[in-house]
Amino acid sequence: MADRLPYWNEVVSSTFIPSSVQPPRAGEFRASLHNERLGEAELTVVRASPQRVARTSALIRLSSDECLMFGFAPKARWKVSQHGRTVQVAPMQFVLYDSNYPFELEFDEDFDLHVLQLPHASLAFAGSRLSDVAGRPFDAVSGAGKLLASLIEEVRSGHTSSGVIARTSLGSVAVHLATSMVSELLELRTDEANERELRLLRVKSYIELNLANPRLDPHAIASANGMSVRTLHGLFSAEELGVSTYVTHRRLLRCKEDLGNAMHSSLSVAGIAMRWGFWNNAYFSRAFKRMFGISPRSYRIGRRP
Repeated sequence: MADRLPYWNEVVSSTFIPSSVQPPRAGEFRASLHNERLGEAELTVVRASPQRVARTSALIRLSSDECLMFGFAPKARWKVSQHGRTVQVAPMQFVLYDSNYPFELEFDEDFDLHVLQLPHASLAFAGSRLSDVAGRPFDAVSGAGKLLASLIEEVRSGHTSSGVIARTSLGSVAVHLATSMVSELLELRTDEANERELRLLRVKSYIELNLANPRLDPHAIASANGMSVRTLHGLFSAEELGVSTYVTHRRLLRCKEDLGNAMHSSLSVAGIAMRWGFWNNAYFSRAFKRMFGISPRSYRIGRRP
C-alpha cells in the first residue's frame, strides 16, 4: 500500500482536481478508474476500497481548476461534507460538490463511484444559489436524475458510440439533464426563494440549454416559458444584464471557452461562433472584442502552447 497510495493520489488529482486521499485504516488498498471524455463533460468511474478524499483550502489555493462534480454510487453509501453540511448519500442518489470550496468524501465500504464532471459555466444560471444545492442529495430514481443515471450507465457499459461527435452529443445531453436536476431541486426549495427568483432561474436554465439556437430571442424564450415578452423583460429588470444582452454574454463566454480548448482546434473561429448561435461572423468578432478587449482569432493564438 505504501507504493500504491502516492500513485493513487496523483491519479485522482490529475483526473479530477488536486485532492488528498487516505484510507481509513491500514491494510490492503485497491483502486482503479476509467475516464471518458464527453465533449465539455467528463465521466469517470472509480472502483476502490474504503478511503477519504479531501479538497482543502490549501489545495484550492494551489490550483485554479474550476469544475462541478456530480457523484453517484449505485450500491454504496457514502458521506459528503461541503459548506458546513455533512450528508449521508444513499445508493441511487446523486450529490453535487464544487471544486471552488473545500469538501470531503468518505467511503466506509468498497464502492463504485460514477463522477460526472462539468465546467462551472454550465450551472451559471443558478448564481449564488449553487451553494444551496452543493452537498445535498438528488434523487436518481425519478425525473431528470433517473434519466442522467441511465445515460451514465449506458456510457459506462459501452453501449454508446465511441465517435467524437457522438460523445460530444452525449455530453450535451448530460449537461442538459444535470441542469434540469439542479433546477428541479431549486424549485422544491420554495421556502428559500420567492416566485420571481424561481421563474428567473427557470428562464436562465432554458437559455443555457438553448444557446446554440440562433433563433433564441426574447419572443422564443418567453413563448417556451409560458409568459409574455413584457413579463420576461420584467424578470430581468433588476438584473445587471437585460435578457438579450444576457444571451449574448453567455454565448461569448462559451465561445471563449472553446477557443481556448485544444479539443476544438479543428474548428474554425467562425465554426465555434456558429456552434453557439452566432451566424454573423462579423458581428461575433466585434462583440467578442468589445467584451474581452481582443479579437477571437488573436485570443485563440495566444492560448496555443
